[in-house]
Amino acid sequence: MDAFKSNTGELEWQEAHDDPADPVEPNPAVPLNGNARRKSAVNWGADAGNRTPAKPTWAREGESNDMREPDMDSFLDDIDSLRQELKDDPLATVQSAPPVVPRTADGPAPTPAAALSADEIATPVLLYTARAIVFGQLVTNKNLLPGRLLLGVHVPEFLSLRDARRVPIHAGRPGQPQPFGEAHVPSGEIIAFHLMPPHHEPPDYVLAEPNRVMRPVTAFAGDFHFNGHLRMAAQSSVRMYLESAKSTFVSLYETTIANPSAPDMQALSVPAALVRRAAVAFGVAS
Repeated sequence: MDAFKSNTGELEWQEAHDDPADPVEPNPAVPLNGNARRKSAVNWGADAGNRTPAKPTWAREGESNDMREPDMDSFLDDIDSLRQELKDDPLATVQSAPPVVPRTADGPAPTPAAALSADEIATPVLLYTARAIVFGQLVTNKNLLPGRLLLGVHVPEFLSLRDARRVPIHAGRPGQPQPFGEAHVPSGEIIAFHLMPPHHEPPDYVLAEPNRVMRPVTAFAGDFHFNGHLRMAAQSSVRMYLESAKSTFVSLYETTIANPSAPDMQALSVPAALVRRAAVAFGVAS
């Protein structure tokens, strides 16, 4: 084996006998570190068959390559240094356990929401999409009416709920609720919306207004039936009202919501609900 010289230029090792079948024993006098653990070459005696290893040889710069006894104090210092480097080496330490995620019976516990600012309010609402219902706390400016947030021209791109629960709907039946600290639902996927009872807002109409009537209809939002009333001109019809409406959502008043596919779900009665005009079917009793 060719002579080996360490990267510090201080140590040089030689091997007098190079037999791949022979074991190479480590020399305890060799300085070790955590990055490279050097193995000393063994200088076998002239009688290779006896396999009697001679003392290792080494030479420092400026010294002869004669036989020297290792310094035991230096050896112990090297061992202590090695132990310290292994302790500090992140590859040699035991990896820390992953953080424990709090869980509830329904799954991961929702992350605590940040406190509301002075000009915000949180209102419990229920959203309906084609595949799920989502309920939680809708945070809005205190000067806005959350029940009418989807009416008008400037509709937010997302409705963000805190302390939310998402209930998937499979073949008309609700699945296991999925808790979330926050849920951001695209407004383009919402087909119906209302405040959770008993929360309600003042009506946006005057009951005694002349030439206005309430037409009973049933809006089919997926598997949910919204049995309510459309408020329109007395000389108008449901078809004329829907075709002339400018808003993406229309209001249903005095509405009862039920899911015939899941009779164990309790029906809800709300003073007002919003349904997406182009995403639900409207039925009118004869």
